This record gives sequence, structure tokens and C-alpha cells, in this order.
Amino acid sequence: MVDCFYLTVLSLMDYYLPIQRVTKCSTDKPWVTPSFREFVKSRQKAFLAGDLTRYHRLKNRTQHMANKLRKNYFVSKVEQLHSCDSGKWWSKTKRILKIDSTNTLANLDYQGSPDKPAEAINEFFVSVSSHMPKVDPAILVELTDDYSCEFWIDPIEVENCLARINISKASGPDGIPSWLLRDFAPYLCQQLAAIFNASIREGYMPPIWKSAEVVPVPKIPRPRSIQTDLHPISLLPCVAKVF
Repeated sequence: MVDCFYLTVLSLMDYYLPIQRVTKCSTDKPWVTPSFREFVKSRQKAFLAGDLTRYHRLKNRTQHMANKLRKNYFVSKVEQLHSCDSGKWWSKTKRILKIDSTNTLANLDYQGSPDKPAEAINEFFVSVSSHMPKVDPAILVELTDDYSCEFWIDPIEVENCLARINISKASGPDGIPSWLLRDFAPYLCQQLAAIFNASIREGYMPPIWKSAEVVPVPKIPRPRSIQTDLHPISLLPCVAKVF
């Protein structure tokens, strides 16, 4: 049921919301558009071909378009600052001012290969719980079947939870964005409720809902020690949190 759900949702996302790949130059201004880039190319071709009349005409149009695009870009960005919450205000301001974000892990005291700090961080995070014994599957047969209708989840409950999802949170390893679950809550609640009830009834948690993407977050502005200055933040599948 879980495989069918994810296959259907992700396939529809790929069909109706395909990923668009856009090539941008590192020197491009943030307001540059593909049409403006084409005008610049046409202007340069006219100059190289010696067609000065066409070159001057395209030069004027390019300058006029640049002024308009620049003005519209900054006006729209400033307007967004008036309506966004405090959490996004500073990140949007830094983008407008073109303040580059620095690498927060650049000062780590790491003695290994320079291209493998992620492995060292991962090994430390794993070592924290390495002393804990794994769950013995043999104890499962001793558990009594305590399922009853009290644990049945109504689709309306699922829809209400989906409608309250905080879409500012990053999506987990399942690849389904939180905004999609919220916006399509009336269409997904029946299927998810069926999966949730089957999971409770059978005492089985799908592996995808037990997975997480772990991000090392600094405890201090300039962390130096992997052991003391970093702590793991887990990005969980949004459906698992709804469950």
C-alpha cells in the first residue's frame, strides 16, 4: 500500500510538476531573464557582424529592458519584506544585498581526508548510540494481539492534520513536499487513513517512515569540534509525522 501510494504521488509530480533545469552564469544579476539574455546575444552578434544600425537599436532596447527588469525586481522583493514573517525577513534581505552565506563547518578541527568530513561526522553520530542493543525480533511473538476498533483513524482526522502542516519545514527522505500534502489533503486523506489503519492493525511501520536525513547543525557560530560543537537534526518524512 505504501509503495503504491508513493509510486502514484511521485509519478504524478514528475508528470505535472517536472523539474526544470535552468543554466545560469555566476556573473548574472538576479533580475536577468532568458529573454534579456537573448537580447544581449543578438546585440553582440550585430556588433560582431558590423551592422551598427541594428546594434544601436538593440543596445537601446537592451538598456531599456535592463532598467525595467532591475526596477521591477527590487520593487517586488521589497514588497515581499513587508508581508513575510520574521523568520524569512533576514534571509530575503541577505539575498537582495547579495550577502553570501559562509560555510559554517569550515573551522572544524578535522585531520582526515579533506573530501570526507561528512563521513567523520556521520561516524560520530552513529557512535553515540552504538552501545544500545538492537531490538530482538524474537520478542514479537510474545506480544499479544491488542488491536481494537478504538485505534481506528478516521479520514477526516487525517485531512485535518494534513491541512495544518507547516509548509516552511523541509521535506524528508520520501521526496514529497509538505505543501503538496497540505494543498491536496482532501484527495489524499482516504488513502493515508487506510495505510495508517493497516499499519496499526498489523503492527508494522513502513521502513520509509522510519528513515531520516540527518543534518549536522552547529551549536556555536564557529564550531571546531565534531564531538562537542555539532548536534544532529533529523528531517523526517512529513507523512510519518502526520501519522
